[in-house]
Amino acid sequence: TWQRGLKAFETPRTSHSDVASVHPDNGEIYWLFRRQGKTYLIRTKGGRKDWSDYIEVPFATKFDSTSLTWLREKAGSGHRRLVVATRSLTGKPGSETWVSDDDGVTWQGPSNICNCPRHPDRWGDVGASAHVVELRDGRLWMLLRNAQDHLWEYYSDDRGLSWGKGRPSRFTGVFSNVRLNQLADGRLVICWLNAMPMSGQRKQWNAHKTARDALHVAISDDDGETWRGFREVVLSTQRHERIYAPVKATDASVHHQKITFTRDGKAIVFTGQDDPGVRGESPHRQAVIFDLDWLYETSRSTDFAEGYANLSTQKFSKKPWSGTYDYSRIHGATVIEHPTKPFARALHLGREKCDWVLNEQDGANWNFPAGKHGQLETRILLRKGFQGGAISLVDCFYPPSDNAGDKAAMYRLAIGADGKVAGTETV
Repeated sequence: TWQRGLKAFETPRTSHSDVASVHPDNGEIYWLFRRQGKTYLIRTKGGRKDWSDYIEVPFATKFDSTSLTWLREKAGSGHRRLVVATRSLTGKPGSETWVSDDDGVTWQGPSNICNCPRHPDRWGDVGASAHVVELRDGRLWMLLRNAQDHLWEYYSDDRGLSWGKGRPSRFTGVFSNVRLNQLADGRLVICWLNAMPMSGQRKQWNAHKTARDALHVAISDDDGETWRGFREVVLSTQRHERIYAPVKATDASVHHQKITFTRDGKAIVFTGQDDPGVRGESPHRQAVIFDLDWLYETSRSTDFAEGYANLSTQKFSKKPWSGTYDYSRIHGATVIEHPTKPFARALHLGREKCDWVLNEQDGANWNFPAGKHGQLETRILLRKGFQGGAISLVDCFYPPSDNAGDKAAMYRLAIGADGKVAGTETV
């Protein structure tokens, strides 16, 4: 439950593109905002009892494309370095950084522009919404969104003044923001949409609007060398809806997430975007809280008693809903009464004629902890008319009826029409 808290600050009329951060040592609030073509910084003082005068800064903030990172204090400097990553002002697409060593009064920058090649068949994002963390060896690590298959990464050896050559990171992520955070104990947490768009959709916005149904979180104890989790923390409540957006919305789903952390080891995620005209309740906006220890769990099970709460089974329409970029959806696999166990449920997969969906094949996605090795146990009942199926293990979210997920799988267990798996007897 929520109630209105302390009114921290009211930006002047016509201000926009606000970005705020809390100083990790003294808890003071630092607030950047745009007004009449200029960007200002204002900060609290005296334990949030008063506010500083406006400080004009030489860069522009941009909605959901600007981030603030506090670096460790250098001996004798008296201040942590503040790094701001934001969109370039040069007219060239991409992200750049600015740094301040005197609490935001003066700034150095911009750095070189960080971006990646354009994708020929997708929306023209080449590197926005950069997030930066400081590694234990003093290097800075940047991840930024784009239209490629992976988030792009850059490293800086001079604390944000310049960046080396960019490359694809290990993290799948198309068309959506990344949140890269460092906990007080040094662990790294990434919150992002670990998802691929529906294959077979080649128009720019078509692919853009089929990759934003599942939000993931992972954690690293060793400066990003290895990661645990890759768990779904938010699934779009609209992912199976024929009318995806109840009101006309050009950019609605569970992307543009924010994440913060409590002192007792929990994470709070706010996610979901709707058009500015949507006031009050929105089916896309959600808030969830979870214990970070959950990311270290090594097992998960389901008997489908919870229905579709943790499943994704959607099929997409061939074309977007009229007047929007959103696709109508329909269930592929369905949760049904168990055929042999009273009061139990099972997941039914088949193929039903439907001339308005892109792929008639049923599919279902279910997320469990990622690992280098493990064991999966399931029971399958084959019915008359069965023509073959497969269970595929993949490391990112593919739309459930997308055969590209089978092709990209780390492991695929194919079941033939005769019920046989290679090297085994009939299932």
